[in-house]
Amino acid sequence: MLSANDVTGPASFDYFLQELSMPFDIRIDGLDRPAHAMSAPQLVEFPPPAGAQLAYLFPFSDQVLYPRTMNARTILTRLAIEPTWLARLLAVVVRTGASRLVAIEGIRHAIARRRRDRPSSKDARFALRVDVRRRGQARRATLLGQAQADAAAAGAAGVARLLIEGEIAEPGAWMPEQIVDPGPFLSRLATRGLRVEFPDSAPTGVNASLAAKEPRFEKHTKTSP
Repeated sequence: MLSANDVTGPASFDYFLQELSMPFDIRIDGLDRPAHAMSAPQLVEFPPPAGAQLAYLFPFSDQVLYPRTMNARTILTRLAIEPTWLARLLAVVVRTGASRLVAIEGIRHAIARRRRDRPSSKDARFALRVDVRRRGQARRATLLGQAQADAAAAGAAGVARLLIEGEIAEPGAWMPEQIVDPGPFLSRLATRGLRVEFPDSAPTGVNASLAAKEPRFEKHTKTSP
């Protein structure tokens, strides 16, 4: 979960503007279906104090990777933005086709440069919720924190540490979910204040509809442009 008031580097924001007009597929029951960013909003319960927020389909890389790396038959990645009015505005921008104008290189770069050296607001927060359902069993994990850039850096540093210390010895090109032991990795993140919670209750509401015989994943990210 990121806030529009959180710090975002120009390159990251530039790519976000590209994603607004980027076509992508969602995987439903093993079949790809076309989708576009900031569409099909659904209410998602993020960890408190964030609470329930509208989250929109968005082309996060997980949408492409999990069917390949984890054999997921259904994978949906969603984005929610604070403040909520901004999320609704971006949904209109995409729906009307104006996002193609914003994605033009010169316009995109000019907008992104305005975010350079902008400090993060003290109330900026981020959250992440992941729901998994497999063979009748459901689990979810949540994360709440501040300064999303620091959290991303901690994750990247954690993977680098695994490589340096030889805990990942398998040669080749891999995604983290294929070779990283989640227990020790999440424990290291906890020492940086990033505590992943695993609520005992199964997902409810929209997430309960993800029953399947094969792995299904739904990732909800509340994030800032």
